[in-house]
Amino acid sequence: MNSNSTTTKPTQEVRLTQNAALLSLLLLIVLCVAWEGSWAPLKPGGSWLALKALPLLFAVPGIFKRRLYTYRWLSLVIWLYFIEGVVRAYSDVGDSARLAGLETALSVLLFMACAGHVRARFKASLLAPEPPHKTPSTEPAFSQENASKAKQFQHSQPLIEELKTLLGPQHVLTAPLDLMAYEQDWRKRSTGRSLCVVRPASTLEVSQVVKACARRGVSIVPQGGNTGLVVGSTPDESGQQVLLSLQRMKAVRAVYADNLSIDVEAGCVLAQLQEAASAAGLFFPLSLGSEGSCTIGGNLSTNAGGTQVLRYGNARDLCLGLEVVLANGEILQGLSGLRKDNTGYDLKNLFIGSEGTLGIITAASLKLFPRPQSTLNAWAALNSLEDCVLLLGLAHEKLGAGLSGFEVMNQYALGLVGKHFPTLKAPFQAYPWCALMELSDNESHEHAHTQLLALLELAMEQGCVQNATVAENLSKAAQMWHIRESITLAQAQEGLNVKHDISLSAASIPAFVEQTDRELTELAPGSRLINFGHLGDGNLHYNVQGPEDTNSADFLRDFESPINDLVHRNVFALGGSISAEHGIGSLKVDTLPHYKDPQALALMRRLKNSLDPENILNPGRVIRMSPHA
Repeated sequence: MNSNSTTTKPTQEVRLTQNAALLSLLLLIVLCVAWEGSWAPLKPGGSWLALKALPLLFAVPGIFKRRLYTYRWLSLVIWLYFIEGVVRAYSDVGDSARLAGLETALSVLLFMACAGHVRARFKASLLAPEPPHKTPSTEPAFSQENASKAKQFQHSQPLIEELKTLLGPQHVLTAPLDLMAYEQDWRKRSTGRSLCVVRPASTLEVSQVVKACARRGVSIVPQGGNTGLVVGSTPDESGQQVLLSLQRMKAVRAVYADNLSIDVEAGCVLAQLQEAASAAGLFFPLSLGSEGSCTIGGNLSTNAGGTQVLRYGNARDLCLGLEVVLANGEILQGLSGLRKDNTGYDLKNLFIGSEGTLGIITAASLKLFPRPQSTLNAWAALNSLEDCVLLLGLAHEKLGAGLSGFEVMNQYALGLVGKHFPTLKAPFQAYPWCALMELSDNESHEHAHTQLLALLELAMEQGCVQNATVAENLSKAAQMWHIRESITLAQAQEGLNVKHDISLSAASIPAFVEQTDRELTELAPGSRLINFGHLGDGNLHYNVQGPEDTNSADFLRDFESPINDLVHRNVFALGGSISAEHGIGSLKVDTLPHYKDPQALALMRRLKNSLDPENILNPGRVIRMSPHA
């Protein structure tokens, strides 16, 4: 079908937007000619401005014939008339100013009509089968494809209508332009296709959506902020999955300052949660680079880690209770502020880290902490990863529980940040490794400063630290963390790369890196190794960028699989894990069986089969269900 015109019967929305566009276009043409030519022309020679109507005249036939490119082109050009109208409405006086205001209004109406028409045409293209063509070579492919679309539509339309009744039409998205942001994963590695996106506003609405989908055997993909890194919260390519976005469920339900706890809904953005705790004079320690957009439901579903696991633990360790919608739509009411509850199985831990495959987390009770009296950061330069481990040991010894963060970065990782973000200059870039330490002290700033300086002096005396600086103010501390958190963004700017999220005992990491670096040099000569991560809890992001003179997509295609095999094999040999904090998703679902105990996998399948026997919750993520599971 010619995408620039339509020969099928137009929908009511298509006709309405076409008529609105045509009417506002003709009125605008008349206004331009009459205004500039007769009513209030600029002097002298202002009547020549009436020629600005010519481009609009050229658009009239395209609007009549519903040529899609005309509507797209006009929706861009019309802004020139809008800007002119605004400028002259403020600068002219009398009739000219009033006519300029009318031009502005008509420009806005024309833009809205054109944009609405484009959107209506996209929506109509999904609902109507392709009209017959006389070209034999293309007829079979098009007719089969559209017959399939029509069949899918007839099967799914009753569900979509029921969901619209439950949530309201505005919260059931079906237009392709509306779905795009939900269907592509954060790393842009995968783009799926959903039946629709639903946006419930309450736990009851989530329950109703799940029940409606369960009755029809339609699978559901829960999604929070869509910041995951293992393709775990976007739909597959079938076009038959309902994507359930929790972003409207963002309320902070209650802060219990006396109990040091907080109840929040799953769609609450992590930064919003941190702010709510801070407003109560308290502290929520989970901190991630994506905290401005990731949601607490997603954090719990993946058991997120972050930079302060060393002191406060993973998301799992911060959770006191959960509210969960099960696969049959029933609601598990498990919110609780209790630190101790020994009345049976700890059910919340079934759902934390399950990536939405066992139930949909809708709210959580979380721990809060007293705000530290002082937080200090130091940046140290080191010659080797072994020296980083020695410094970590000294920090544990001298700072004790006050050590809340210990990050390491290799020279190449910091070089990428400097390359793509020139304003972020890391201290001591000439050294092979740098460490960023955080001390959270409950006594005073002076006490923290004394402790940190004493640690660095001792480390320099013992030869494991070559140079160091302490952030003397909040601005410098923020810049240090900004550098650390920009590594991932710099990698994305550099191109596609092979990412790993591994965990080992801190003492094993230098041996792993030495061996894997050597083997990777032989496997993929010229590869650039970007190592950084949370050494304090044994979590390393061991990433591999292709050589500078190669296409990153080609490198990924040719080397991703053998590099993954090499890295995972070496991690497994040292007793580590192939996923420390990102989860499994669909990216590692077929890798997991090679590195997980068979009995553990069998038990996971039995749990999944018990809680979700129809496999409707995020199927194909974390674990694949065998036919006999």
